[in-house]
Amino acid sequence: MPQFLPALTAERLKELRAQAGSPALGAGLVRGSQPPQLWVDGERAAGSGIAVTEDDLWHFGSITKSMTATLIARLIDAGDLHWDDAVGDMLGAVAPHMNAAYRSVTFRHLLSHRSGLSTATLSPSFFSPSRNIADLREERRSLTRRALATSPKGPPGSTFEYANSGYVVAAAMLEAEFGESWEDLIRTYLFKPLALQSAGFGAPGRAGAIDQPLGHSDNLPTGARSHPVGLRLTDIAAAMGPAGTVQEKIVIPGFSIEIGQSAKTQRHRADDLYAR
Repeated sequence: MPQFLPALTAERLKELRAQAGSPALGAGLVRGSQPPQLWVDGERAAGSGIAVTEDDLWHFGSITKSMTATLIARLIDAGDLHWDDAVGDMLGAVAPHMNAAYRSVTFRHLLSHRSGLSTATLSPSFFSPSRNIADLREERRSLTRRALATSPKGPPGSTFEYANSGYVVAAAMLEAEFGESWEDLIRTYLFKPLALQSAGFGAPGRAGAIDQPLGHSDNLPTGARSHPVGLRLTDIAAAMGPAGTVQEKIVIPGFSIEIGQSAKTQRHRADDLYAR
């Protein structure tokens, strides 16, 4: 007999949050043609007594990686990129002294964590504040040069190694190809077509306030501890955004995305990549 999970309800969400020991939890459900459902439960900061709401912004963290991968997939579908485009071809001028082993690494390798890049490659920069939030391309190029100068964990495709640096390198490839930042590209070709009007980057909320759900540490003997916006542990460095800085509401779009004209020839016409 097949085993079915209990139906997702507000009560079930509360149970799951309690089991996980999470300060807050949110979920959305779309079933066939029925109206979408949305539930939230918990507090914006543990012990604050301030409840999360359906309109809150949540820090998506590493779910950003799937968004970066979707952005690249859309540009591939539009004919502007290919899964097998190689680091050596696209970043030769950016990182001329890269380890030769990375020259054949492709988008396919980078986005599946099989590039050979190590998990710890950019660890010293993980929580370091970024210098120029307005345009992070140069800092991202610097991180890319550092990553590609390291020794690989293994040949491309042979070893799975979860690596934030792989997504930074993939974004640097996009920026070298299109001359625009990853932030601008993902706004144009993912956020706008999906009508993600509240999507942004970094930890949501104002410094010193509990106006959005805060990040927490969960490995403390006293339980979860919140980290106010603006402190070192609030978010990863902005230049590493393609690996994990998107913030957004829990949005349930009721439409599909279609590919329109080439991003290279119609780069600034987001309406050509439209939602229906």
